[in-house]
Amino acid sequence: MRWAGCAAQAQTAECLVVGEIATQRLLVVLNKVDLLPAAERSKLVVRARRRLAQTLASTKFAGCPMVAVAAKPGARGC
Repeated sequence: MRWAGCAAQAQTAECLVVGEIATQRLLVVLNKVDLLPAAERSKLVVRARRRLAQTLASTKFAGCPMVAVAAKPGARGC
């Protein structure tokens, strides 16, 4: 749905609309966390999770699981 280092994208809202129609469960994947500065990574991931939780609070996906992933772990200090 979104990269941990950026604000909510237009496609995030579109995905939520489609998701509410098409499915009962949601897994949020915060992708590319390896691109975040290592010293700030944990803090930025926590912030992204918090923002997304607020966005999802008014949907049927409130409290859904969120995971942070890196496609190339170790590529930039991860």
